[in-house]
Amino acid sequence: MVQRYIQQLGKLTSALYKHRWVRGYPEDWPRRLCAFQLVVECESGPLMLSPTGQFIVPASCPALVLVDFIGKNMEEANQKLQLYAIMKKEERILHTQCMAQLGLSALEKDDNITPDLMVQCCRRMLVDAATLGSNLRGLHLRISHYYSVLQDGEICIPWNWHAKRR
Repeated sequence: MVQRYIQQLGKLTSALYKHRWVRGYPEDWPRRLCAFQLVVECESGPLMLSPTGQFIVPASCPALVLVDFIGKNMEEANQKLQLYAIMKKEERILHTQCMAQLGLSALEKDDNITPDLMVQCCRRMLVDAATLGSNLRGLHLRISHYYSVLQDGEICIPWNWHAKRR
């Protein structure tokens, strides 16, 4: 599997080098693209911009198509990357506050919970900290898309949970 990925990555890299040699890159591009993230996926699939600002590229994507796509989506990617960085920072701050104010033993999230969803969840927990009281003290809480209790005692709640009002 690793060897196949290396081959696919090499194929795309070679195509981009050839494109640069023959056509060059657009003049309006920044001199360096190190601020952007490119994720090379399997041989085929959609060419897209992720919600976090990453360019998701199938290994079989022709260089001309990729260069055009990056050029058309560079500004949006930059905005999404900046927003993602801001949300990650806010998520870390709110995570620390939730751990302290609610007395949790652990606060984790599923991989598919984006920073903006985690921020919303943590804000709601902090707003309802008085209502939640000591009910969460010492718990291992996981933010997910569903409610469940795992065998090890970990409690999963959806990111969009709502406190029951009396």
